[in-house]
Amino acid sequence: MKQNTFDALVIESIPENRQRLRQATEHVSDFGKIVATESFEEAKKYLNIGKCFHIIFISDGFGSESVSEFIFLGKQTEGGEDSAFILLTNSSDREQISEYINNGVDGFLVPPYSVDSLVEISHIADKVKEERQEIRERSAVEFLVHDIITQLDRVAYIQKCKEDVTKSLDRLRNLCSAFKTFDEDKLDIYYDIAFEAFTTAPAKKSFSISYTGVSQRVRERLEEKILEEIAREESLKH
Repeated sequence: MKQNTFDALVIESIPENRQRLRQATEHVSDFGKIVATESFEEAKKYLNIGKCFHIIFISDGFGSESVSEFIFLGKQTEGGEDSAFILLTNSSDREQISEYINNGVDGFLVPPYSVDSLVEISHIADKVKEERQEIRERSAVEFLVHDIITQLDRVAYIQKCKEDVTKSLDRLRNLCSAFKTFDEDKLDIYYDIAFEAFTTAPAKKSFSISYTGVSQRVRERLEEKILEEIAREESLKH
């Protein structure tokens, strides 16, 4: 879903250029609050306190190395993790532009700042935010699936040792309860990750299921308890 308005941070050492960009954004309804700063040190203060900006405009006048370093650090802050980093530049040097892209620049804005170019920047910002949120969600789901597989192994091992699996099943149930909060998009991510993870997870060859005698009865009772628990959980859903 497209962001309604985009708050922006401007990092430009030349006052006239800061003012020109601020004035240009005033004619674009996509833009909200604009905070103008003259140095990276000043800009970092906003990001470090968690002030979030959808777009961060950076002048190439600070130099490639300084710009790249700021972007790297900025993306690790709460205020900049979802920001689109846009370089203010007059350069048409392809090699230099390629270097900036490799170092984290998401887009470029060349003066004069037209309405169309600023609208395009807002589209870039929307896409960047969506992609980074998806990366974080995918990473979180990967951790969850890994934990579930690990817990399943633990349950199997405890069953093999003929011990009480109640606590382990509770832990597994708690892990799986996260699925209740998944929306349709996140479920799609889960299906992709789960299919790959469960089909490539190595089998635990040490988990023998050849029980006999008393052990066989213990196993059957444990399985009965698990089935009863599953049935109880299923009944609560209806």
